[in-house]
Amino acid sequence: MAHNPLYRTQVTTPWYRIGENVGYAGSEATLFRISASSPTHRANLLRPEFNRVGIGQVVVNGRLWTTQIFLATR
Repeated sequence: MAHNPLYRTQVTTPWYRIGENVGYAGSEATLFRISASSPTHRANLLRPEFNRVGIGQVVVNGRLWTTQIFLATR
């Protein structure tokens, strides 16, 4: 798993701030705990100006993989 270096150009909704979280874990609770413990992931989750989010998830061999794109739009 890696961050998508092109995600800023692939989002078609007009935005003025954008963020991305990616991660994987054995459960949603564990994934949230990991994200909330990481300063950069936590900042995206709590940034007050983000007013849109897109979430993609897939389970492979019992492991949850997720990508979250956060947008601040006017």
